[in-house]
Amino acid sequence: MKGLVTYLRSFETRDGNKIKAEFFCELELNLEHRKIKKDEKATFTISGIGSFEMYFSGLVVQGENIRGIAQKENLFSRKYDENESYFPFTLDGASDSKFNILIKKIDACTYEIKVNSYRNCKGKLKLRLESAESITHHHRGNKKRLIEEYIQIRYSGKSTKYKEVVCIVDRDIEHIEMWKKQEKRIDFSPLNNEDRLMMVHTKQFMTLAAISKHKPSYSAIRKANRELTVTYVGPDDFTNMETSLNFVKEQAISAGIQDRRLYVRADILGEKITHRKLDQIFEKFEGPNGTDAILQHQPSWDESDIIIDTFTINCWKEAPEYEHEDNTWEIYAKEISRRISALKPNGALYLVFPNNISGFWDIFTGDYETIFSRNDDYNSESSASPMSSWRTDRVLKELQQICTELKDTKFPNITFKGEEFDFDGGYIVIRRGGSSHIPKKAENYARVSAANTLQAGGKVTPLQGQWMGNKESDIFIEGTDILPAEITANYRFSEVGKRGFSVNVPINREIAAKKNIQNYAKDFVSRFTNGDKYKVSLSEMDELIDFLKAKGYSLTELIQFYEGINRFSITTSVLKHRSVEMRELIAAIVMALDEIQERRKGDVLSHYVITSDGVELYSFMLNPTATAAAAAA
Repeated sequence: MKGLVTYLRSFETRDGNKIKAEFFCELELNLEHRKIKKDEKATFTISGIGSFEMYFSGLVVQGENIRGIAQKENLFSRKYDENESYFPFTLDGASDSKFNILIKKIDACTYEIKVNSYRNCKGKLKLRLESAESITHHHRGNKKRLIEEYIQIRYSGKSTKYKEVVCIVDRDIEHIEMWKKQEKRIDFSPLNNEDRLMMVHTKQFMTLAAISKHKPSYSAIRKANRELTVTYVGPDDFTNMETSLNFVKEQAISAGIQDRRLYVRADILGEKITHRKLDQIFEKFEGPNGTDAILQHQPSWDESDIIIDTFTINCWKEAPEYEHEDNTWEIYAKEISRRISALKPNGALYLVFPNNISGFWDIFTGDYETIFSRNDDYNSESSASPMSSWRTDRVLKELQQICTELKDTKFPNITFKGEEFDFDGGYIVIRRGGSSHIPKKAENYARVSAANTLQAGGKVTPLQGQWMGNKESDIFIEGTDILPAEITANYRFSEVGKRGFSVNVPINREIAAKKNIQNYAKDFVSRFTNGDKYKVSLSEMDELIDFLKAKGYSLTELIQFYEGINRFSITTSVLKHRSVEMRELIAAIVMALDEIQERRKGDVLSHYVITSDGVELYSFMLNPTATAAAAAA
């Protein structure tokens, strides 16, 4: 069938002098064709010899006359489901009532585009297609012919009796430089109507759906009368970054929050990206007085109310620190832990991921060891991880199980929910509770035999389990040494599981929390006392804050607990890593430890030393020179 495809250019990618085994093409569907006008409901099926990714140009989300963030949230909460799992678009400038487009990824190698035309449409749908895997194993010696025939386009409608007919196109092959291809891949044109939301890839829709269905906790920020802090992880081409930040900004303003702070974690700024464009996004989000905060992917994260991480999960295992580690679920648990630790109380992580086989690298490769392999009922045949078996539902299930593990062992106050979008991908939203430190119930709560029959005034001893809790706030804390040996059981009992009960004892939360922090700080300092080291630099001690974050204590809480202690006081609105204020906070935290002491030059911190207590405790491991030096320092 002629005339339905008016433009098709296929490219062989050149990277310097090297030809890469990739497919890329520009494609244009003629939506003005008489067949589409006649059929009203038409379907294009675009299939590839191998898996590929689709990008579009000039499309906006269906939803005319949408005013205000509440209507936009409703739009993204329901549109995908209403359209039977197709992403709902229309051409920019066209009316939804006259014309709309539905797009769905049927499998890794096939897209389906439904065109509903109720009036004469004037426009063409421009697409960019890029192979998601090496085409080497497909071409069998004739790579040029493979690229020419890589894509097949079929049409069906009333005029074809709903049978698929091949669209006839002129095929040719050209060379394109890698940088030029990256520029062509994304076409983010100015909108005809600023109220419409332009899309170039389905990941934008999934990100906004996650933020709409699982709205950030703006009320807690407003009550605390502080700024909203957002970390965006990426970016690649800025399109998703721009649409999601604009969305969050509208939500925040609607909730009465005017001050906003943005951090961007990025390795490279490429693909049609300029610093000017990034400056524009910063200024639009923070306001004209904002400051750029572009960070490399360093171990230290900035505390944030919202972390938006879209399609970076594929790259986690490629980080240099995992070069000599096996590809297991523990890598993903570590990366997710870093992001959770960076969340402020009531903060939310929006982790959006593609289908396992996509143009964004594979998430779980064939050598991946799934978390389910630890289960006794693990079946290697059904649970092994060949890439082809990792559909979106399995990716989501794996991430949910990893989050369950983290909840049981490290972050008991998190909650998480996810959604899948068939072969396009999905998301998981991880929310951190208002209390940043709640011990694991099964190990740390007081276990009381027959507690439900214990009369008020009865006595329970610590031999029956650890005590913890705060009656007023229901915040649970660790520790037995700050409590008396015997306590009157005159407080509310709470069931823990089927046979255990916890006792909420009214303890001062700040005193108990500081006791826990002190114990964790002692564990951190032990890395220096377990050897012949007696002088500790400030940069080595800088890691204490990240260590405490991993244990569940936010920077906000640490500031609250230690403000005014030693020489620590807040002089700036943001505590930066390695800043004087941050180091004074660290000094305040370790001040009560016997194992380590600060040293200053005048009023300025210079270093720390291991004290004689620390040396005596580990004297069997220290040499005499280090012992004498530590005692004299």
